[in-house]
Amino acid sequence: METLVVQYRKEYLKWKLEHDATAIYGHILFFFTALLKGWNLLMSKYYLRNVTAGSIVMCRKKPSLNISGTLIIGNGTKLWSVINRVRISSFRGAVVIIGENTFINGARIAAKKKISIGNNVHIAPEVIIMDSDFHDATDLDASGKSAEVIIGNHVWISTRAMILKGVTIGDGAVVAAGAIVTKDVPPYTLVAGIPARHIKKIELMNLELLFWLAVGLLAFTYAGYGVVIWAVNKVIKPGKIISETEEELPDVAILIAAYNEEDFIAAKICNTMQLDYPSSKLHIYVVSDGSNDRTNALIGPFENVTLLYEPARKGENCCHKQGNDIC
Repeated sequence: METLVVQYRKEYLKWKLEHDATAIYGHILFFFTALLKGWNLLMSKYYLRNVTAGSIVMCRKKPSLNISGTLIIGNGTKLWSVINRVRISSFRGAVVIIGENTFINGARIAAKKKISIGNNVHIAPEVIIMDSDFHDATDLDASGKSAEVIIGNHVWISTRAMILKGVTIGDGAVVAAGAIVTKDVPPYTLVAGIPARHIKKIELMNLELLFWLAVGLLAFTYAGYGVVIWAVNKVIKPGKIISETEEELPDVAILIAAYNEEDFIAAKICNTMQLDYPSSKLHIYVVSDGSNDRTNALIGPFENVTLLYEPARKGENCCHKQGNDIC
C-alpha cells in the first residue's frame, strides 16, 4: 500500500508540472485522469490477451489482430487506432516482433515469415508493412515469395509508405510519405519516392566528441579555471590603488549575512579587513539573522564593524534588504 501511495505522489508531481491547477482541484483532476488511464490499460490487456505483450502496452481503441502465428510486443509500446484501425496479421508459422516504446498509429502489418520492428519506432497512419507477395505474379493461385523484414531502432515511417519483403531499414532512418521501399535503407538515411531512393544522409553530432567535450568543460570548472587565474596573476601583477589622496576614494560598504557562524565569523571579518583599501573608507556591516550562538558577541571587538541584529530569522534576502536600507 505504501508503494502505491509513493507511486501516486510521483506521478501526481510529474503531472502537476505539466498542468496549472490548485492543490485540491489538481488531485481530483489527476485522480480521474489516472482512473481513465487505468481503464485504458485494462482494456488494452483485454484486447491483447492472446498475444505476448510487455508492461504498459496501451491501445487507443481496439486494434484488429489476426494472429495464427506469433505476435510479441515490447514494454511501453502504443497501438493507436484513432485515424485508422491498427491491423496486424501473423499467419501460421509467422512471427511479428515489435520493440519497446514504439508508436504505431493506424498502420497495417502482415507477416507470412517474420517482421521485426525495433525500439522507439514511429509508424504513421496507412503505412503498410508486408514480408510477402502473398500471390505469385504469373500464377494467382500460387503463394508469392516471402522474405524477412527488419526495421531498426529510432526509425520514422511516414504516412502511406509501403515496406515490402526482404527490406532492412537501419537505425535512425526516415521513410518519406508515400514511399515504396523495395531495397535496404542504410542507417540515418532519408529515402523517398517510388521506388524509394536515397535523398540525403542524416547527420548526427559525434556522440564521442560530445562526451569528451562535456568531460573537458567539467574538468575546467573544477581545475582549469583556477589554473588560468593563477597563470594570469603570475603574468599580470595586480597594481596598487593609485590616488593622490585618500579622500578621493569612495566609501565602500561590505554586507555580511550570518546565522550561527561563531566558528567562522571572526576569520571572515579579519579577511575582509585585510583588503587593500583604506580602513577609514571601508565599512563592514554584519546582519545577524536570528543567531542564537556566540556570533553577535564575537563581532563586538572589531572596529569599523557594525552589527545589525534581527531576532527572528527571515532569510538571506531580508538580510540584504535590511543592510541596503542602512547603507
